[in-house]
Amino acid sequence: MDFSEIKESREDVDEQMVFRYNREERIKRAPQCVQDYYAGKLKAFRPGLFRALVSTKANRFIFFTLVVCFLVVIFLGFFGPKKNVDTLQGIKMDLSAFVYAEFGDNVYVDLKLEPPAKKLLSSYKEEIPVKVTFSAVNNDLQVVEKITVMEKYDGKALFDARAAHLAEVREAKKDDKRKNLKGGDFFKSVKTSFSDYDIVSVDAEVEINGEVKTVSSPVKNLTSLIR
Repeated sequence: MDFSEIKESREDVDEQMVFRYNREERIKRAPQCVQDYYAGKLKAFRPGLFRALVSTKANRFIFFTLVVCFLVVIFLGFFGPKKNVDTLQGIKMDLSAFVYAEFGDNVYVDLKLEPPAKKLLSSYKEEIPVKVTFSAVNNDLQVVEKITVMEKYDGKALFDARAAHLAEVREAKKDDKRKNLKGGDFFKSVKTSFSDYDIVSVDAEVEINGEVKTVSSPVKNLTSLIR
């Protein structure tokens, strides 16, 4: 077959190209909002953070749920039950544990037993024995050491001392409302200490009149707090 007579391309033809699409004509027939957008008159909506969070019904529900949960956490943090505070036989117990560099490397523990409730005062006319077992807990939640302390608790004496102090304060306020009187230590303090074995918390098992309760406190570093 002879291919010599076959033309490999078309000859250049001076033809006018016809466009079937006209952008201006299409925009003229578009809705007004589209025309304004192409004309630069329509600004894009950029909502703020709060508007974005409440822009839809689902978003509003999620946002207000988060707010309620946050408020509940804050409320429980300030007013909720604390592991280091409890009441046993009408006696409020408050446990604290701390380290302080100037006192050495020991962990110092203090359990405060306040005066009994007035309605139970008749049960504390005489001293009663109090047994406290302190347990030092490390990072692995293992008890590394235990110390048992036996003390005597005179609830009536503490109650009477606090009542006398409050009466003195009331009398002083009658004479001078601006007068301030220092508060006394109206509690029984049970103390001990542990050598520092990376202790992170201390538990205190308290036994009074045959009933037992346990309070727990993290070890606080008072050195950094005071300085």
